[in-house]
Amino acid sequence: MTRAWLWCLSLILSAAQAEDRDPFQPPASRPQCQLPEKAGAREWRLQGTLSDQTHQAAYITGPGDGHYFLQVGEYLPGTAWKAESIHRGKVLFRNTPACDKPFWQLSLTRESPDEE
Repeated sequence: MTRAWLWCLSLILSAAQAEDRDPFQPPASRPQCQLPEKAGAREWRLQGTLSDQTHQAAYITGPGDGHYFLQVGEYLPGTAWKAESIHRGKVLFRNTPACDKPFWQLSLTRESPDEE
């Protein structure tokens, strides 16, 4: 009898904690799935890539004037985005398969002379 009572109590408590959501609307985006380009006041920028026969690295700048060297398998600081592959002029990041968009690519771009 006590097991059944505990089970009912846990069911009631979990139902009380559940969020009310409109079943006709898509579920809210998970924070860890948010694309990094939308997360900060300043976009992440790929400044360059380095590679030799055994290693690849990417030089990336990010929010707060951060400067980072990333290798394959390392995470973009402060995010759940992991460097999947680094090629000449681009880095492919992967998040969990549960995300709507589990891949994000950061490409090398040149600033126009008008930008400061």
